[in-house]
Amino acid sequence: MIEHFNSAPINPKRVLILGGTGFIGVALKTYLQHINCPVLALSSKELDLTANDAADTLADILQSTDAVVFLSVIGPNRGHDTAALQRNIRMAENVGLALQKKPCAQLIYASSEAVYGTQEENINAQTIPTPDSLYGVMHLTRELILKQLLKNSVPLLIFRITQVYGPGCTHNAYGPNRFVRTAKQLQKIELFGQGEELRDFIYIDDVVQIMFKALQHKSVGQTNLATGNSISYYSLAQELQHCLGSDQVTITNKPRAQSITHRLYSVQDLLHAYPDLKLTVLREGIQQTLSAECQHA
Repeated sequence: MIEHFNSAPINPKRVLILGGTGFIGVALKTYLQHINCPVLALSSKELDLTANDAADTLADILQSTDAVVFLSVIGPNRGHDTAALQRNIRMAENVGLALQKKPCAQLIYASSEAVYGTQEENINAQTIPTPDSLYGVMHLTRELILKQLLKNSVPLLIFRITQVYGPGCTHNAYGPNRFVRTAKQLQKIELFGQGEELRDFIYIDDVVQIMFKALQHKSVGQTNLATGNSISYYSLAQELQHCLGSDQVTITNKPRAQSITHRLYSVQDLLHAYPDLKLTVLREGIQQTLSAECQHA
């Protein structure tokens, strides 16, 4: 459930982005700069959150009026092992310790739908996390660390985000961005099995829009960042065929590596918190991603 400190939207004094060179970080920074909202986006090169002195360094940078968006993470594409798990947890500990020393106006933590585990199908804001991967365990652990260290001293909002797609995507996860790239480069989309699995994909601009609303309203609580409209990978591939022309893209199949699982989200609490929220239609998001891919080809 989400609650607001600000009933009317008020722009934050400054937004401090941790993980400023990642997919979401770059998009959020670009948007904030566009509307002239002060922003400081830090990369891991500028602030290594795993370093022994990271908490002190971050505390020195922080201002009491800052809204902090914590995006820094070693993703599954960069490491699935316990070493990555420990480094990710260390980041959260240092962020929490820094905010203990110098509390800020708000902290938004970008968690993941992975906290629910692969067998959970129907998910809402009250669904109990049951992670079955190190990545999911890591995000749930980071959530608990932040809650424990801050203990309501800093307004905390946790977003559990589904797969994000769109221009500027830095990962190659099985889904929209990979399909766009292989469709453009190889004129084919390869599905596991028949692509039956249902998934919820959210466009990058929508993630930025929601995060900005949360910053303006100084929102607190915890919810899922999803569209509420799941689609099969096969239907996703068909959307790409529609955009590019069925004669330009072939859908192929390969043996399934894992059993079929589905993901269906209720986003009623998200819509209740931000009733004027307008989400991007999947076909429009794919077309914009395709257009960006063509420009950078």
